[in-house]
Amino acid sequence: MRFKMTSKNPFRNFVKNLRRITISDLTDEEKKILYNDLWFELSPKLLENEKYLNYSPAFSSRCEHWNYLENNIKSIKPITNIKNPYLQLKYEFLEAININSYSDCVRSISKSLMWFYNNPYKEDWVT
Repeated sequence: MRFKMTSKNPFRNFVKNLRRITISDLTDEEKKILYNDLWFELSPKLLENEKYLNYSPAFSSRCEHWNYLENNIKSIKPITNIKNPYLQLKYEFLEAININSYSDCVRSISKSLMWFYNNPYKEDWVT
């Protein structure tokens, strides 16, 4: 299966291809292999985008105003935003990939993906 990378945002590409794999008629073993291939292909881009999201001054815990930021650049402490559904899906996907059983891995990823698509605010986080 070829992965479709139509969006400029790697998180959107990750979710779309994850869904394509999950709803396909492949066996659980083939799906897990494709999940690993997808992760191998997109992990550098996801990591780069995640660092930008979490370590940006806009996500800093001490940034109250941009002028304050310019004066006290050393006081910025990066925070991780756990409420972001894209990051939650990514973390749950990584936990599921480490499961040895093929059927349990596929079941766990499909549940995480179902939760993600039912989240009403997922479009507010990644553009």
